[in-house]
Amino acid sequence: MQIKRLLPLLLAAAMLQPLPVRAEEVTVSPTYLGTAEFPDIGWVNIHLGRDFYGTDIEIFQSTLEGELLFYSYEDHGEFDTVLRCRLREGNYRLVAAVPSAQEVGTEVHEYAFSIQDPDMDIEQRFDLTELHIYLAMDATLESDTAESGLPEIIDRVVTYPIHYTIAHPHLVLGDLDGDGDANAADSSMILVASTLVGTGHSSGLTGAQTIAADVDRSGDATATDASYILSYSTEKATGHFTGDLWSFVSPEMTDQGG
Repeated sequence: MQIKRLLPLLLAAAMLQPLPVRAEEVTVSPTYLGTAEFPDIGWVNIHLGRDFYGTDIEIFQSTLEGELLFYSYEDHGEFDTVLRCRLREGNYRLVAAVPSAQEVGTEVHEYAFSIQDPDMDIEQRFDLTELHIYLAMDATLESDTAESGLPEIIDRVVTYPIHYTIAHPHLVLGDLDGDGDANAADSSMILVASTLVGTGHSSGLTGAQTIAADVDRSGDATATDASYILSYSTEKATGHFTGDLWSFVSPEMTDQGG
């Protein structure tokens, strides 16, 4: 498991505008895993695109006694997601275990951040501090990057935008060979992997390929997934379908009761 650490950045960089909320974005409030009640100092909103399907997200608070796990979330949604997590004042660590593009399993990316009581200014008191952390992937990066914007004050809430980009290829459903599309070559790779697993061997796929190969989101890469890709590739090549693979597969699964 590869660990890539990124030190906290000061929230005083050049202003960045938050990314617009997309039409198919859903908000999730993971279960709080802490042990003590605390006042509403603030929130962190973690914005995940579909690239992060199969990613496990955890938030830890650093304390004198060690680290306390506050939230844990396994992203298996099909939509862009916002994780909305209530936090107390303190220092935190965001851990994203992303399906590895190099080996079996996951690679861990970490971003450290802090949240402070917004009522430190006697002249101008605020109700909450709110962080918006936008996660993204970029295969051209050699290491993770983070950029933070200047605070905005909205309805007595101090809001900070933070853009955290990890050095990792984009996940495209059905695209195992990384050529940017799901086609017959990817279908063939799934059939080989499925045969290997069926005979008691390793699939030979990386963590990211395993996620991309599970087209129907059944939990396994099977001949059914390979069939979906072949049908999609054919329909697209003949001009009968212009959407992405998931748009093609979803109605098929509904018709079959999946």
